[in-house]
Amino acid sequence: MKTIHTLFLLCFILFLSCTKQEDDLSYPDCLQEEIDYILENEPVASFKRRILKYRYNNTYVYLLSPPDAIDAASRVMDRSCYTFCSMGGGWGNSCENWDDAELIGTVWIDPR
Repeated sequence: MKTIHTLFLLCFILFLSCTKQEDDLSYPDCLQEEIDYILENEPVASFKRRILKYRYNNTYVYLLSPPDAIDAASRVMDRSCYTFCSMGGGWGNSCENWDDAELIGTVWIDPR
C-alpha cells in the first residue's frame, strides 16, 4: 500500500512539473513582428520601447509602450496581437478595470 501511495505521489509531482507555466516571460510570435519593425524602422529613442506582460480579465495581454512622443498611446494586445484597448496619449485610457491588471513582467526592452 505504501508503494502505491509513493508511486501516486511521484506521478502527481511529475505531472505538475511538466505543466507549462503561463507566468513565464514568453510572448507570441506575432509580437516578434512588432519588435522587428521597431528595430528596423524606428530611430533610437531616449525612452526605450518595451513590452510588458499582464494578466488582465483572466487572460494574458501585452502592453507595447509608445514611441518617444508626447501624445502617443500604449497599446494593449492579446495573444493574436489584436489591439483591443489603449492607454495614455491624447485619448486617455480605453482599458476598463486596468487597475485590476497584474504585471507579470517585462518581456522585451529595446536593446539599442
